[in-house]
Parts: sequence; structure tokens; C-alpha cells
Amino acid sequence: MAQDESGFTVLEMLVALCILGLLSAYTMQTFQRIRRMDKVLDSIERKYTVGAIEQHLRTIVATARPAIKSVNGEAPTVDFEGEESHVQFVVASDGILERGGLLSVEMGTRNRNDQLLDLITRRTPYHSVERPSSGEELVLLEQIMSFGVRYYGQLGDEQNASWHSQWKNQAGLPRLLEVTIVMPDKERWSRQRWMLRPVVGGQ
Repeated sequence: MAQDESGFTVLEMLVALCILGLLSAYTMQTFQRIRRMDKVLDSIERKYTVGAIEQHLRTIVATARPAIKSVNGEAPTVDFEGEESHVQFVVASDGILERGGLLSVEMGTRNRNDQLLDLITRRTPYHSVERPSSGEELVLLEQIMSFGVRYYGQLGDEQNASWHSQWKNQAGLPRLLEVTIVMPDKERWSRQRWMLRPVVGGQ
């Protein structure tokens, strides 16, 4: 009587290897699609985040107030400190997040370990006789390459308004702020430039 032989034939092994190869290729393609989709979703989320930040900056700059300060008997000036990558000014409380009164708002950047920057802001109660203490940092946008601000108005004895890299110790607020944010993205919106306008006090 012939004995039953267990095992696989060469043909069966080849068929199994082909099926395994097809499954592996399908799995790899699916994984690559998921990775591409994750990048697309991250890009969309970041784009909407940037849009929300633009609206926030427009609102906060529009509510800037020409709070007057006078130090050591010098001529009174508006409490507005504008530099190339940092700006501080006074706004009215929105009555929701804070109880009321005036606030000092700062916007600038913070270094990261990956050689990029975080765009941050601080809000602290405003006191005209002294500089506000450092408030809690709030990160507006992570992983940017640069944050720049320019100021449009008349400085000192200028006859005409022009763009400036600084705005300090002036009698009024600038007419416009040009804010530029550069992000390390390949999207067409990776460089954002916004014109922001204080509602009152521009010179």
C-alpha cells in the first residue's frame, strides 16, 4: 500500500510566494497612501491655523490703544515698542478672557531645538508707571522660519510717512503694521504677509 506524503509541491510554493508578494505590494501601497494623506491633512490643518492667527492679529492690532507714558520727566510718548521681530503695545481687555482695563500685549519668537522658531504672545495687566512683568507665554504657531514686522507712519520730524524697521518713543501709533511669517513648507502659502491697521491713534 502506498504511503501518503505530506508537504508542498514546488507549484504550491510558487503560488504561495506570488500571493505573499501581491499582499506585500498592496500593503506597502496602502501605507504610502496613508502617509501622503497624513501630510495632506497636516497641511490643511496648518493652513487653517495660519488663517486663524491672521484673524487674531488683525483683531488685536485693531484694538491697540495710544496709552501715554512719561519716563523721568521726558516728553510723553505712546507706549508702543516696535522692533523687527518683536512688538509690544497696549490694548483694551475683551471683557471675556480678562476682567477689564488695559493689557500689554507682546508678540515675538522663541528659539527651538530644531533651529526653527515658535511664534508666541504674552498678555499682562498694563501699568503705565512700570513695565509689565512677564506673562504666561502662549504659542500661536510652531515651527516657523522667521517673523518680521515693519511700521508705516511719520517718525519725528519726517514730512511724509514711510516704512520703518522700528517704532519707539513716538507721539502716536503707526498707521500700518506689515507682518511677515515664513514657514518651512513647500506650499504656495508658506510665506504670509499681512497689513494690519490700528483703528485709532495712527500718525
